[in-house]
Amino acid sequence: MKNQNSFHKRLIHIMYIVLVLILNQACKKEWLEAKPDKSLTVPTTIQDFQAILDNTDVFNTNYPGLNEVCSDNYFVTLANWEGSGSFLERNNYIWSKDLYGGETYNPDWDQSYKKILYANLVIEGISKITTTEHNLKDWGNVKGSALFYRAFSYFNLSQLFCKPYQEIGANNDLGLPMRLSSNVNEQVRRTSVKATYEQIVTDLNNALELLPSKSVYLTRPSKNAVYALLARIYLSMGDFDSALKNSNASLGISELLIDYNTLKPTAALPFIRFNTEVIFHSEAATYRIISRTNFSVDTELYKAYEMNDLRKSLYFTLSGSDAKFKGNYSGSNVFFNGLAVDEMLLIRSECLARKHKIDEAMADLNLLLKTRWRKNPDGSSTYVDLTASNTTAAVKIILEERRKELLFRELRWTDLRRLNIDPTYAIILKRTLNGQMYILTPNDLKYTLSIPPDEIRLSGIEQNKRD
Repeated sequence: MKNQNSFHKRLIHIMYIVLVLILNQACKKEWLEAKPDKSLTVPTTIQDFQAILDNTDVFNTNYPGLNEVCSDNYFVTLANWEGSGSFLERNNYIWSKDLYGGETYNPDWDQSYKKILYANLVIEGISKITTTEHNLKDWGNVKGSALFYRAFSYFNLSQLFCKPYQEIGANNDLGLPMRLSSNVNEQVRRTSVKATYEQIVTDLNNALELLPSKSVYLTRPSKNAVYALLARIYLSMGDFDSALKNSNASLGISELLIDYNTLKPTAALPFIRFNTEVIFHSEAATYRIISRTNFSVDTELYKAYEMNDLRKSLYFTLSGSDAKFKGNYSGSNVFFNGLAVDEMLLIRSECLARKHKIDEAMADLNLLLKTRWRKNPDGSSTYVDLTASNTTAAVKIILEERRKELLFRELRWTDLRRLNIDPTYAIILKRTLNGQMYILTPNDLKYTLSIPPDEIRLSGIEQNKRD
């Protein structure tokens, strides 16, 4: 454990240095002059801890991106596959049993646990500050935000390194090592999947009591963000009642949609950062295999967009016969993995359909899609409402539109994992590379990634099975 402890201690040291840099950039001259150099590395005030959380390079970027590498939204040529940066990327693309090929590092794991370490340090530090009527609001925002970031990081990890949540088996399936303190000497074993999700939900429920309904900055958490994340989590668990409740609560705070007719299809990046629909802004880690120039959108997926569907021109640009994706809500070429109003409408729609409230479900879906469809010159819409005659038909329509709306938001892998549990919606994935067919069947053990070998070696925790 010595090497692991040294790694965490280096992270702590780095975090304190980052804090000093943040405070310098904020021109807190009086704060800097008032403290001797030796104590600059020790955050002690609410403002200090808020400054740590406002480091967007830590808390709003580099969330797991391998779930997109594994998904079926895209394909790459053999040349681009061979030119990818690591065995980890190439082997995840073909769902290989051996993901690492002798490599030992996984940035998704390390970056997530770095966020968790920082969050734990803030939670511990802020808890030592006595609350008063004057500081209670700011104190609550700091603690609630740290709880949110910890929960968000653990949930993202669970979608890669834990089996999909199933009520039957969740007590026995291996969960994550749940580090809830910054003590680097504490030996933490893997919990169960059930315990992992329970801790995530507990953190979010506690955060809910502390955060404002909306945040001044979309890079900061809020009650709205907590409701939205809970809706996403409960949907992944198959708890449609709770997902419905939380998506409804989120939409009660913010339900504004972008009229895609107001956007420019010819723009290289049609969506601005922090657009109207964004509830919480965060971005996924970038992998070379799915950099914009390397991958092409799945051909059948691109064909599924109708001509009057503005997403076809706003999400994609053609390079020869291949579609390239440009529809990131990040306002850049980096994939957005945050929370947004359109996702909440789709969650509510699916949950209503699964509860056999078909008319309400389709009303939500049509409300969303109408804003995505081209308008006639007189301002009327070309969109024709979708209908469904039964629950299964409604769910299938909603799932099709969910994929088309939320592609490259790091959600497809989670959707595949949860949908495979029910044979009605299960999907067989296929890729062809250099003439060889690769297949991933529903509920295959390869839907759970291997923990990085370095972590297994240093901590001695149990590895996931891939066959």
